[in-house]
Amino acid sequence: MENNAATVILAERRNEKRTSAPELREHRPVYWFRLIIRVLSLLTCTLICFSLIDAIGSYRKTRTGRSAFREGSGSMPVWPAREGLKLYPTYILLGAAIVAGAISLVLVIASFTKVVGVSAAKFREQQC
Repeated sequence: MENNAATVILAERRNEKRTSAPELREHRPVYWFRLIIRVLSLLTCTLICFSLIDAIGSYRKTRTGRSAFREGSGSMPVWPAREGLKLYPTYILLGAAIVAGAISLVLVIASFTKVVGVSAAKFREQQC
């Protein structure tokens, strides 16, 4: 077997002590920052879902309502009657917010497990 420079360097790396604990401490603010961003994303998705559900509920309560016209000379529908109100964009946005919220929830839960931090440290070690 030949002892070229690459095999010598690889053998030295294998024999070195692994010091992953100090490296994890160095990157701890990054993990906290990611967790904060994930929680904020989850809160944003939740607020979007609640506002869209409230808008759909308001529409369903008032879709047959009528508003008095000027000086009581008649009434007109609150929502457009001829074309109809299209709610499918609202439903699509609600579905997207629910999916994004579910993914954010999974990421937040995964952030609390040690496996995520350890696998990130192993990934960095493999790249070095």
